[in-house]
Parts: sequence; C-alpha cells; structure tokens
Amino acid sequence: MSDRERLSVDEKLRLTELYFRKGKEILDELKTLYKDGLYLTLANRAYYAVFNVAKSLLIIYGKDPVSHKGVRQLIHLHFGEEKELLSIFDELMEFRQKADYDVFTTVRDISEEDAKRILNKAEAFTQLSDRLREKLIAHLKELD
Repeated sequence: MSDRERLSVDEKLRLTELYFRKGKEILDELKTLYKDGLYLTLANRAYYAVFNVAKSLLIIYGKDPVSHKGVRQLIHLHFGEEKELLSIFDELMEFRQKADYDVFTTVRDISEEDAKRILNKAEAFTQLSDRLREKLIAHLKELD
C-alpha cells in the first residue's frame, strides 16, 4: 500500500475539495474559450477540467494517480457502473488527444457544434461527479 493510499480522512477531504475546485475553475474558463472561438484550446481545457474532477473522486479512495492512463483506469475500475461518466471522460480524452497531438487536426476540424458538445459534456461530467462525490464524502465521514 502506498503512502497516498494511507491518507487520513481529513487529508482526503481537503484534497477532494482542492481537485474539484481546480476542475471547476478550468470549467469556468471554457465559456470564454467557446465565445472566443478557441476550440482546440477548449478541447484541451475541457479534458483537464474533467481530469481534475475525476481525481477529486479518486482521492476519496486514497488514489492519486498522476498519469492520464492511471486516472482513466481507476475511474473505470471504481465507477464502472457510471456509464455516462465513463463515456464522457473517454470522449473528452479523445478530443484532447486529437487537439493536442494530431498534426492534421486544426481549429477548423473542431466545429462550433463540437465545441458546444465538449463544453456541455464537461459540465455534465462535473455535475454527475459532484453528486457522486457528495455521497462518497458522506460515506467516508460515516466510517470515520
């Protein structure tokens, strides 16, 4: 068991709040990126919003992966029944990879409609995660 898996309840509560707040701050930036037509950047930042929100869920289990692959694997492991959550995470991860690494993808390849969908998915992921997080926090406090 790693040190990160031995976090106290107070440490888990503090870290879940920090990760969630970071994700929400990034999410708030997305509306400006959408309005300004910065769709490649929006795809990148939307993914990082959900990446931090996902970490806010995982830290409650004492998990704090640093890699994207690690976050994805643990989200699928711990929240496998949350199909919408997993689908959104994977879709936004794919958009981000295309936007950041595919040299053939340009700003013209992410339409305004795609950008709106990305924004909406990031918001939906955050709302779903917030409800899950509140339940997990309540359960964690009961065990303490």
